[in-house]
Amino acid sequence: VRTHMYNILVMSFSFLLMFTAYNSLQNYITSLLPGNLGNESLSVLYCTVCFSVFLAPSVAAKLGERITMIIGGACYVVYMASLIQITPWVVLALSSVIGFGAAILWIAMGAFLMK
Repeated sequence: VRTHMYNILVMSFSFLLMFTAYNSLQNYITSLLPGNLGNESLSVLYCTVCFSVFLAPSVAAKLGERITMIIGGACYVVYMASLIQITPWVVLALSSVIGFGAAILWIAMGAFLMK
């Protein structure tokens, strides 16, 4: 029981830090990026999530929940880093990467909490 509580607390704190940064960025992305790139980026991201969520359970089962959450979190970091120096094709490509990362992250998190 003690180990489970520790895992939940570490995961909760990690998600708090990551999504505080990401959600703040996402709220401004449509006004920060030039032209319509912000809307296009978010569209690519969420369309990729819609398709990737069907593959995510098999990824989590094959790699394990912890490794899958690490990879999913890394996808968020890479996407946020792509916005430091804005290159449209890089932002759009990494929008699909974060879409895949989001799908595997949330599926792995749910599976991890259920164990």
